[in-house]
Amino acid sequence: MQLEDQVTSLETSKKINNLLVEQGQEVPESLFHWVDFNGEVTLIGDKPQERTFKSFQYPAYTASELGEMLKEYEIETIWGNGQWQCYQTLKSENFYADTEAEARGKLLIYLLENNLM
Repeated sequence: MQLEDQVTSLETSKKINNLLVEQGQEVPESLFHWVDFNGEVTLIGDKPQERTFKSFQYPAYTASELGEMLKEYEIETIWGNGQWQCYQTLKSENFYADTEAEARGKLLIYLLENNLM
């Protein structure tokens, strides 16, 4: 399995980061980051120094890291029909994605956009 399949996509990572910043919440650290190295978007396994990237750096969260962020919200994540499904038990819509991290990321975005966390 490639690293890109184990973390939130650039789009989801960017959205999570921006929502947390807009709401004045702390942006949790991640083991991985999406960065722009002179116009080339790259996923790296450590936090780059400020001077090494040009326009952005976003945490790329793993399913485990998102599980920690969502641990107070009674989250269920299951695999079925070729996709991951994630939902807040009895309280929210279902979110589907090809990877567990992406499904959990979509649920986190839903909670942030609806001021539920």
